[in-house]
Amino acid sequence: YAITGFTRAEMVHHKDKLLEIGGVMHGVVLKWNEKK
Repeated sequence: YAITGFTRAEMVHHKDKLLEIGGVMHGVVLKWNEKK
């Protein structure tokens, strides 16, 4: 999915819309894991 738009108003997406587009990661995210 690509987020495109011509104006700033078209480019602003609220958190609920972004979660609908991208979903949520469950479990451990290695990016923030200090023990990796």
